[in-house]
Amino acid sequence: NNNFANAFHATYEGECFVGWNNDVQAITALDFNKRFFPRLGTMTVHDAVVTSLWEVRNSVLNNPTGNICDPLFIGDINYYGWAW
Repeated sequence: NNNFANAFHATYEGECFVGWNNDVQAITALDFNKRFFPRLGTMTVHDAVVTSLWEVRNSVLNNPTGNICDPLFIGDINYYGWAW
């Protein structure tokens, strides 16, 4: 749900919230973070989430210790993640 996004007031233009929709193993979260964070500022946060999501899901298929990567994005899909 969007409780955290609402609590952080991250649902308006120029704001967003990224979290997890499910329990995620540390190895899967680390894999996602290594792909996601370097992309921030080079594309929208939404696009960074989606691109990283698919890469991790494809790698998890080949990694039996991983689990499903299912990040949640709420907010401005055009936001690049820059703070002014």
